[in-house]
Amino acid sequence: YYAAEADKQFYSGDARRALQLYSRAIQADAAQVAPWLGQILCLLELRQPREAMVWVRRALELFPEDPRLVSARGAVYAHLGMVQQAIGCSDFALNISGRDALVWVLRGEILTIADNRNASICFEKAMEARPHGDWQVPMLIGLACLRQKRWAPAAEYLKRATEQFQGNDHLWERLGHAQEHLGLVQAALESYRAATHINPQNAAAEDAIRRLTRTPFIVRWLRRLVK
Repeated sequence: YYAAEADKQFYSGDARRALQLYSRAIQADAAQVAPWLGQILCLLELRQPREAMVWVRRALELFPEDPRLVSARGAVYAHLGMVQQAIGCSDFALNISGRDALVWVLRGEILTIADNRNASICFEKAMEARPHGDWQVPMLIGLACLRQKRWAPAAEYLKRATEQFQGNDHLWERLGHAQEHLGLVQAALESYRAATHINPQNAAAEDAIRRLTRTPFIVRWLRRLVK
């Protein structure tokens, strides 16, 4: 129950609430891998890699050769600036299982941080490995790209996620954020409006709509240059 609720909160954009629920899921049953993974993904989304490393180490004590956790350790290493260790973890995870979508998502994130052009290949492999019709994998890729300010691939994968599932306001808001940074103002407005249509309480999307409709073009352009 707690893990399922945590997933809902995470993909709805409330990583802090999801973090609490994943922790309760672990307390209820530490023998399940998914809440540990969720905890780590939340901490990466919240830009807390040091705390994420604490949870990775605890999880690997229970599941020392789980490829997703090994990959997560690699992603945490990458966020801490330890790229070689990150790639080593990812290599090991791929040797265990090269068919898991999350392993490829995290490999792509590691290579994105390393500014390696093969990141896009890894993201596409994740897309190939995902279940048919899955929207969470492209969303995870999009979020990973957003964290590194890679606006174009972020917009691409978030758009692909909306093509699979249109009922997530956080997904539309994040897509609008990427499009706005690319200077695609009209597309961003449409995405933000889709978010508020689904959830009128989406404050981030509402603020963005007000900003884009009230701010002169030249000011928006200058802001985008310095971000």
